[in-house]
Formats: sequence, structure tokens, C-alpha cells
Amino acid sequence: MFVVSLAVLGARCVGESRARGDDRSAHDATTYSVQRLALDTLFNGRERASRLVLWATDAGDGPALTSLGTVVVRPPAPRAIDLARLAPSLPARVMTEREMAALFREHPDGWAAFFRENPGAAGLVELSPVRLLDQGREAEMYVGRSCGEHCGNVWRLTARRVASGIWRVDRLQWIQLPGS
Repeated sequence: MFVVSLAVLGARCVGESRARGDDRSAHDATTYSVQRLALDTLFNGRERASRLVLWATDAGDGPALTSLGTVVVRPPAPRAIDLARLAPSLPARVMTEREMAALFREHPDGWAAFFRENPGAAGLVELSPVRLLDQGREAEMYVGRSCGEHCGNVWRLTARRVASGIWRVDRLQWIQLPGS
């Protein structure tokens, strides 16, 4: 039942945003501005993390965002997360799928090992591509977090451009993942 409601919610969210028209991928500067805003809003404010561990790309293929299926638009060419350009306000590192697999292969207590190696992290954070809506005045993205076998969240963030290069959170919607 929950999976069905999640799928309906996701389809409604996608339908609402696409109905506004002018749905297109954001360029790099906007992508990094909106992604930084999302990280600051969620992990400096709500989650109070002291460091970030980010999925290495914006492909939407990490453990949390994959569970949303087609709700998260996958980019034709995934972009590697460039920490220098993202410039998060918290200390951060990227982690590849290969590194995560090795960690879990080498440690039977995979998530405990993850948090031992990354103290203060909120979990593994995934960033989706940023899409522009409403003729570029609005941007939308998803942020996923995996933090244990039964711990995961996704947020849908919509930001509004208030000045050239300056974005503010307009809406933040939490989506509980199945099994968490």
C-alpha cells in the first residue's frame, strides 16, 4: 500500500512540475548553487550533520533515489560531483559505488563501519540533477539519504530565484522511503 502511495505521490509531483512548462536541465553554476542550498538547508539546519558523504555523481542511481523510480529524471550523461565547485559549507567527501560496495564487503556491519569511517555524517547523501521550471525562475531537485538498513529519506526541494545566481528554498517536501 505504501509503495503504491509513494508511486502516486511521485507521479503527481512530476506531473505538477512538468505542467508548469519549460522543464529543462540547469547549467553547472545553477546546479551547484541549488545543490549547495539543498545541502545547507537539510544538513546544516535540520539534520545537524558535521560532515557530508556524497554519492559521487548526480545520476540518481544511488540507493535512496533509485527507489523513486522514474520520479527522478536521470541525466543523459551523469555529472561527477565536483566538491570544489559545489563548495558545501560542511566538510565533505564523495564516495563511489565501488567504494561503498568494498566497505560493505569488508565489514559485516556495513553501516556501522560507514559511520566509524565518517563520524558526524548524516549518512550517504545523493543529489539529483537540477531541473529548471517556470521559465528558469524555479528549480527542482531531489536529495536522498541512506543511513542504515531501515533508514533512508528523500526530500524534494523547489527553489525560487530571487536575484541573479541567488536561490531561496520555496518548498521542501519529505518523502519516506519504503522500509524505513
